[in-house]
Amino acid sequence: MMAEPLGRPTAQRRAELADQLDALVIGGGELIHDRDDLLAAKYRADAEETIERAPTRWFIEGVGPELEPRCPTLWHGVGVPGDLSGETAARVCRSLAGRAYVSVRDERSLARLVAAGAEGAISIVPDSGFLVPRLFPLPVLQRRRALHHMMGWLPVGDYVVVQGNRSILNQVGQLCSALHTVLDRHPGLSLVTLETGPGDGEAAFSTAVRAAMVGVCSMPEALVPEDVASVIEGARGWCRSRCRPASRRWRSSDRRSSPTWVVARTSPPLPSWCRRWQPASPTSPSCPPRCTKRWAYRATVGWCASCRPTSIATSTGWPR
Repeated sequence: MMAEPLGRPTAQRRAELADQLDALVIGGGELIHDRDDLLAAKYRADAEETIERAPTRWFIEGVGPELEPRCPTLWHGVGVPGDLSGETAARVCRSLAGRAYVSVRDERSLARLVAAGAEGAISIVPDSGFLVPRLFPLPVLQRRRALHHMMGWLPVGDYVVVQGNRSILNQVGQLCSALHTVLDRHPGLSLVTLETGPGDGEAAFSTAVRAAMVGVCSMPEALVPEDVASVIEGARGWCRSRCRPASRRWRSSDRRSSPTWVVARTSPPLPSWCRRWQPASPTSPSCPPRCTKRWAYRATVGWCASCRPTSIATSTGWPR
């Protein structure tokens, strides 16, 4: 794995990476487009510098078709945020022509690739966040959380994680009003703000929440993945701005009978594969064949005790 910028997509740089790497894996996220300027905040650079770096050329083309026999480029769970046309559509089709593995995150991205003229097998796969429990054993997460408590970042009792970005800054007042209602109903519950990464205005959102509410704990910036997973795994609930598949079952080891999910939905509904669940074991409770509550209700307010999923969603062979 590389922990350095890919650099500008010049022929020399592509040849260097092809010599150094066994493969280049692109994903996940809404990466397949040509608007480099929209990525400036994520790279903490201005728009002109980001356009010069051209990260979207890496996302689409990788090391280039002529070098892919030496260094395969793979798309894993990428998103296509808008329709593709013109030169961008042609570049995408040329890049995908000889690739052995291409997958997207949802049906909408698949439809946009097909409409652009992409050929070959394209799979729809779950968000990689579903695999987090396999990466971090529970004892590791518990040790990290003990450190967080010792540092004073987490409260002693139950807590709800609050995470958002600039897209809902104008709704912080409404969100905090709803959170006040939750805290009034559950006196022993606390709030913890969490920033999962730079670039999307999460720091500004956390600051706004702490300014609007009293006694909110805050995790520091620049957390390693183990810390983020540990905080979420130990939470009683997770209030976040975007309802992605990973957020539905990040805590797959949780066995509490009535988990609380508070989700401010600002994105399209979950894809259909996320609605199909597989029991964790023959003895585990599973969702009844027909739930009395509509999916829209369950996706918004959480799972009732009888309909709570007991395993990760599966679409292309990721059972627990």
